[in-house]
Amino acid sequence: MDGQYVPFAERPGWSDVQPIAQDDGDGEPVVAIAYSREFVDAMNYFRAIVRADERSARALELTAEVIAINAANYTAWYYRRLCLAALTVDSEQRPQRSHPLWTAEFDFIQAILDESPKNYQIWFHRQQVVEATQDHSRELADIATVLAGDAKNYHAWTHRQWVLRTFRQWSGEIAFIEQLLDDDLRNNSAWNHRWFVVHHKQLDQESKEADVDAGSGGGAAAGAAGGATDRVVAADKLPLKPAILQAEIDFTFSALAKIPRNESAWVYLRGLLDHQPETADDEAVLADVLARVEALRRGGGGDQAPAPPVPADASAAAAAGAEGAEPLPTAAATPPRHQRREAGSAGRSSPRPAAALRPGRPIATRRPYPPSH
Repeated sequence: MDGQYVPFAERPGWSDVQPIAQDDGDGEPVVAIAYSREFVDAMNYFRAIVRADERSARALELTAEVIAINAANYTAWYYRRLCLAALTVDSEQRPQRSHPLWTAEFDFIQAILDESPKNYQIWFHRQQVVEATQDHSRELADIATVLAGDAKNYHAWTHRQWVLRTFRQWSGEIAFIEQLLDDDLRNNSAWNHRWFVVHHKQLDQESKEADVDAGSGGGAAAGAAGGATDRVVAADKLPLKPAILQAEIDFTFSALAKIPRNESAWVYLRGLLDHQPETADDEAVLADVLARVEALRRGGGGDQAPAPPVPADASAAAAAGAEGAEPLPTAAATPPRHQRREAGSAGRSSPRPAAALRPGRPIATRRPYPPSH
């Protein structure tokens, strides 16, 4: 590569720029970093351009070279956005969202992502470009391609959730998740995303309804709309409506029927129950879930042997846990919720059949792998 590289000093259009070398302080460094010739040359000119605050076409091209050498250079990405903003305005300095440079930028981003799909700076830059252009038309498809190569790419999932929430692109997302789970029922990232979509979609719908009421019903409705907006940060803890809750429980049990020992599905089921209000209807839901758990425990099936029966006493339960297999709860003799709370406040001295489905912590804080015993 060194033999093909043309220094900026020898390139047309750069003779007016005085490069600025890196300032390593007084004296010689104890251990000098072995920068490549290309890196040193590009960064020297980049410093000069930044100091002059030049936001031109050649400055944009220079950021591309700097990023190609080091895609994690946050300053280069930031300055690139400044150049794009300056170069995509009309004669009256009004932003042009459909400017060809923005279209080219999406291609540039994708090319870098193909080489470095877990680079935080690239994903943040992509979000900023989508915000500037309000063009999210390619996002979900491109993210799906990234996830097909690595289903655990945290940055891709985060960006996808931002797109869904920002542009209300909920339609078809459950089908996308179910396709991922068809491919791998243990895909904990897909289960986590399902939780996000189900809860945020419901919150979004409630916000829309509140906004409609606010437009036609006055102050009280307006306050409700504001309250819905305030709850965005707590959407993951939002109790689900009965029909949605039942649909999610049914889906989870359909997954458990295939793989009874699927920890991701069990954690999802626990989360569903843990975030519901304490009502008579909730008690009925819990009793139904425990009955289905008991049926699953007795029936076995899936890709592993049937689950062992729940031990009758605490010492046997501890022994079962020591063997590495979390016992499934039984539906028999389930006390009312207030009795379960009293038992818990008394040092957990009484057996709690529902304990395995009432972990006491939101799903977002639970580990995505089997709990220790």
